[in-house]
Amino acid sequence: MDVQRKNIQRKRKGLALLFVSALLLLSCDKVVEVASKVL
Repeated sequence: MDVQRKNIQRKRKGLALLFVSALLLLSCDKVVEVASKVL
């Protein structure tokens, strides 16, 4: 049981990291888009 629980927590951490990095990439793209329009 404990091993399964640890694996699930590890998967959740990985998914959270992927989600955060995806958000950062999206926000960077938007910033670049806005900057290119302004400049």
